[in-house]
Amino acid sequence: MLTGISPGEIIIIGLIMVLALNRKDLGMVFRAIGKGKRQLSRFNEKLACTVKEITAIGAPPPEPSLFEKKELVRKRIIQWRKELSSPDRTRAHEAIKQYLFESPDFMAAKLVLIYLNIGAEVETRAMITEMLQCGKKVALPYVRVYDDESDVGIPMGIGRISSIEIDTERNHQGFLQPKKELWGNCFKSDIGLIMCPIIAFDHECNAIFRSDSSWGVYLLEMQKRKPIWGLAYSGQLSDTILAENISEFKFDNILTENGFVKELSGIARPAADNPLPAI
Repeated sequence: MLTGISPGEIIIIGLIMVLALNRKDLGMVFRAIGKGKRQLSRFNEKLACTVKEITAIGAPPPEPSLFEKKELVRKRIIQWRKELSSPDRTRAHEAIKQYLFESPDFMAAKLVLIYLNIGAEVETRAMITEMLQCGKKVALPYVRVYDDESDVGIPMGIGRISSIEIDTERNHQGFLQPKKELWGNCFKSDIGLIMCPIIAFDHECNAIFRSDSSWGVYLLEMQKRKPIWGLAYSGQLSDTILAENISEFKFDNILTENGFVKELSGIARPAADNPLPAI
C-alpha cells in the first residue's frame, strides 16, 4: 500500500523507474501508453453510441424543421383539393366569382392580371371569359426561358389577351400563356389588380405558392404598388406560415368562397348551406 507516501515522493519514484529503464524499454513503455490511449478512445466512442441508442429507444421523433412542416402542408392541401367533388368546386367557383365581381377594387381596375388555372387550382377560365365579355382588360403571366445560365432577370412577364382560345399557347412546361408576340404589350403601371393561385394561407394572409411557381419574384417587385390577392378554397386555411422566401408571400387579401379573409378574421362566419368538406 502507498499510504503515507506524498505525491512528490510518488513522482520521484516514477522518475527513478524511468531512469532505470534503457531506451528500448522506454520506447516500449511509450508505445504501450499510446496503444492504451487509442483503445480507450475507441471504447469511449462505442460506449457513447450505445448510450445514445439506449436513450433513443421509446423517445419521441425529432421535431420536423419549418421547411419540412411546410412541405407537409403543401402535400396535404394539394391532395385535399384533388379530392373535392365537382359540385363542391362549381359552387365554390361561383361564390368566388360573385365576391370578385362585386368588389370595388375589381370594378375600379382598368387592367386585371390573373392566372389560367392548372390542376385543382381555383378555376379562372370562366371568370376571364366573363371579364372580357364585360369589356374588362385582362393580362396573363408568361414564363421566360433563358438560353444562357448567365442571363438574369425576372422569369415572369405579362401579356394582355382578348381571347383565351386565340391569344394563348403552351409553354415549355405545358401551361397556357400569352403568345410571344403579345409579350410586353401592356405596362405594369396599367395593372389595377393582381390575382394569383396559392397552396395554403393563414388568417394574416401569408401564403405558400407551388414550389415551382414564378409568381414570387414578380410579386415582390409589385408589392405595395398594386393590390395583390390570392385565390383559394376555404379548406386551404392552415397554421401561420412565415414568408421566408420567394415561394411564400404576404398578400393584401385572400379570396375564398366564404369571402375575403381579412374581412372575416375575428368575425363569426355565417354557416354555409353546403360547406366544403373539412381537410
